[in-house]
Amino acid sequence: MTERIERMREWIASGGHRAVRSPLSPERFAALQAEITCDQLPLARRASRRLRLFLEEERVIVNDGERIVAQRTIPEFPDIYLPGEKEAIFAGHYMHEQGRVCNISSDFESVLKTGLPARRQTAEESLAAGRGDADFLLAAIECIDAVIAFADRYADGLRAMGAEMEIQGRVARVTGRPLHGASVRAEDLRGGAALTVAALAAEGESRVTGLSHIDRGYRRLEEDLTALGADIRRVRG
Repeated sequence: MTERIERMREWIASGGHRAVRSPLSPERFAALQAEITCDQLPLARRASRRLRLFLEEERVIVNDGERIVAQRTIPEFPDIYLPGEKEAIFAGHYMHEQGRVCNISSDFESVLKTGLPARRQTAEESLAAGRGDADFLLAAIECIDAVIAFADRYADGLRAMGAEMEIQGRVARVTGRPLHGASVRAEDLRGGAALTVAALAAEGESRVTGLSHIDRGYRRLEEDLTALGADIRRVRG
């Protein structure tokens, strides 16, 4: 076991992974449940929609020296089943304890070799040619897009405010420079808090949306920042 893996093991054994988890509010949980099932899509499409919404709600956690990222920060998330549907499917059948499993591909070796964009292109080509299950292919495309967006969204937010950022493999290199005001969207708790602090340091006015993510862990953040002298206010619309 390497020193890096040992540190990760100790962090998990000490409960560090639980400390970064924050439950959804009952209102947000209900809204997400409705969005996942509102169109009565096939199960594969509901599973991909659930993954997309889950990643949009998640926040990025990267410990020092860690190479395996994406710690789970939301302890519970809405299921994909309509009322009574899960019971009907499970009746008389053996199912995995976690329910239906929807993978992008079982051929992980080729995914790692070619990358997700190539896998997405293959799915699009199959869909256009009428090959394979259309719902599964659409679900795979949505999953791939969600994973890529999960990796890219913070770089986009910082670039919008004028930060110089260069992606080198799995490392984002940020060069400090004066920031300017911009309209940006919080995509998770810590990322949203970081964008808020960046907005305070930027020259000019900034607008940060997606406050529901920030509110999960920093209730009335604007009031605390105002008490410290910040020029910040919450507005509607």
